[in-house]
Amino acid sequence: MQQSIFEHRIIMENIGDLYKLGTELGSGSYGIVRIVNKRSYKHKKYALKSIHRDRLNDDIKSIERELDILITIDHPNIIRFEELYMDSQYFNFVT
Repeated sequence: MQQSIFEHRIIMENIGDLYKLGTELGSGSYGIVRIVNKRSYKHKKYALKSIHRDRLNDDIKSIERELDILITIDHPNIIRFEELYMDSQYFNFVT
């Protein structure tokens, strides 16, 4: 079910294959945020928000809302959405 909702906006790859995971910035009840570097472009840092899929309890609407908001935000001094990945355990928002 989750894949069909997001298949046009989500990349189905392991985030660790594309990004080097760095320092944890914070955590909450759904997941964690950490600094990452894209393996193909090591000099730029990104924030990775990983939300555990099991903790959503089928609340896919909250993920869709967050994605819709992130897509509309594009400010060089605040945040810019890059990509969304999904693997067997997490939704991974790269900003």
